[in-house]
Amino acid sequence: MNLNEYNIDGIIEDYGDYIDNFGASAIEFYNFVIVERDFLEGVKDKLSNEQKRNLLVYDLNFIHKAESIYNFLKDDINFSEIANPIKHWWWHVDKIAKGSLSIKFDYTIDVNVTA
Repeated sequence: MNLNEYNIDGIIEDYGDYIDNFGASAIEFYNFVIVERDFLEGVKDKLSNEQKRNLLVYDLNFIHKAESIYNFLKDDINFSEIANPIKHWWWHVDKIAKGSLSIKFDYTIDVNVTA
């Protein structure tokens, strides 16, 4: 996959913005945040260190807001029908909100320090 075909920085930024503002509707939020997060996971190994850091910050914010996100989505999304693997935790916001899913982040981010 050629990442130059995508505005990855824009997708990551939009992901963070939707988490903060929830967007216009539950379906729009679900389609953008949950589905696009899958796309970002698929290209995570190709992201720059800055992009990985930004994604991690937004992921942590997603988890922090899991209860609010779940409450926003629960009337429109049947979470019991979601068959995605648990390692794709963003599909399981209901379990995160209820405290029944523990998440381990596995990111490698290089940090260069100059003196």
